[in-house]
Amino acid sequence: MIIAVVAERTASGVLDAFRQLAVAHPAGTVMAELRLDAMDAPDCDVILGAPLPVIATCRREADGGWWNGTEEARFALLQRALRCGAVMVDIELDVAAHWPGPRGRKLLVSHHDPVGTPRDCDAIVAAALRHDADKVKLATKVCSAADVLALTRACDAAPGKVVAFGLGADALGTRLLFRRMGSPWVYARMRAGTARDKLEAPGLPDLADLCSLYYPDSSLPEPVAAFGLLAEHPASSIGPLVFGRLFRTIKLPAIYVPLPMQGIGGLRELLKRLNLRGVSVTSPLKEAVLHVADTVHPLARAIGAANTLHMQDGKLHAWNTDYYGVREVMLDALGDDMTRGAALVVGAGGAARAAALALLQLGFEVTVTNRSMERAERVAADLGVRAAAAIDAAPRVIVNATPAGGSRASGVLPVPERLLAQGQILFDMNYRPRETALLRAGRSRGAMLLGGERMYAVQAAHQMHIWWGHLPDVTRHVKEAVTWALRERPSF
Repeated sequence: MIIAVVAERTASGVLDAFRQLAVAHPAGTVMAELRLDAMDAPDCDVILGAPLPVIATCRREADGGWWNGTEEARFALLQRALRCGAVMVDIELDVAAHWPGPRGRKLLVSHHDPVGTPRDCDAIVAAALRHDADKVKLATKVCSAADVLALTRACDAAPGKVVAFGLGADALGTRLLFRRMGSPWVYARMRAGTARDKLEAPGLPDLADLCSLYYPDSSLPEPVAAFGLLAEHPASSIGPLVFGRLFRTIKLPAIYVPLPMQGIGGLRELLKRLNLRGVSVTSPLKEAVLHVADTVHPLARAIGAANTLHMQDGKLHAWNTDYYGVREVMLDALGDDMTRGAALVVGAGGAARAAALALLQLGFEVTVTNRSMERAERVAADLGVRAAAAIDAAPRVIVNATPAGGSRASGVLPVPERLLAQGQILFDMNYRPRETALLRAGRSRGAMLLGGERMYAVQAAHQMHIWWGHLPDVTRHVKEAVTWALRERPSF
């Protein structure tokens, strides 16, 4: 069931939103959550004769809403909403004991924690159910596998009654995989003509994205396969957009979601609970995941890092497709040019390791540099390349495998300007912005520019063939999906 959040300022805007929802979605697949606090003049009469079921709520300013009146007036407004036909009202756990209106099937009790996920989520559910709530909503800040698993256990405590999900864009996956989390509902933002500019619900997906990008239609059929992105801050990746677009284009019944991971604790349990067929892994987890895999592909073992995990027949297999992203893009750039020379890799994480080995095997003399020379020297020793804190002459190739110059550190050059030269190949793994600080500086000097979107597309295509056997070549479709994602969502 989709709960479409309607946060319109005017009664006409609310009515338009109700009509749009009823027309666009089959009966029984969607309900509206009417945010009465979002209305300039809260008016419960808009619920009279609504063409779909309506849940009414009125959030206090302290909870990220717009209501600044008294509790007595707020409760009276919600009771009037029920008399006007609302199927249920949503009130907060901390005031549930004082709610004077109907309970049972008419009551949803919610608990929001924007700071973290308590480990006693099941106790919170039990407390809400003691108030005779029909449904309990548990929304908490999620940062790790342990947080996600705590929410799933809360759902297990009262099957079918608990709607649990993580707050924040990084936790979008806990909403999209709502059935695998154990939740009966998923919330989405309904945008109409007079919507509030700011709706305090971090990570709340747009209804259009939910029904078209992540799922193929508004009935939200359970995907045959689920994949994910494991990262400390996965919302910064285009991965969910790219794979969502790809799956819809080639008509695969699959979904790809972001999931936050601080370390690898609980990784295997998370994969099992959410029944994930495969996941992408970003830094700084690429090296650590080698220790939890049942098998490690020889290439990933040689690099010392994996960016791809595949669960098959109960076994977890680790792969590295970053290597192909660097190798194939470089070969395309070099063309028939057989000369090689010096290559500088900036960074010492998993992506830098893949770049260093790919360039070494292409015949370049590779040097690795990093702010932590201890880490650079470790990479050099593992791969048989050179480490240096600084180099004197401009190399033939520079690969930036750090955030410098990307969206998190825009304007920062990863190397001194004196190392940039005409005819040089500059390869930046960052893909936002499309022209990073390094590429912008190289353009003015006549360098060949390779943006991170090219590497991303190649490595993603290789991931697909690992995760989903017997596919035809999807390279063209992946490239189109990357281009679309960067054009439609140029910033985070």
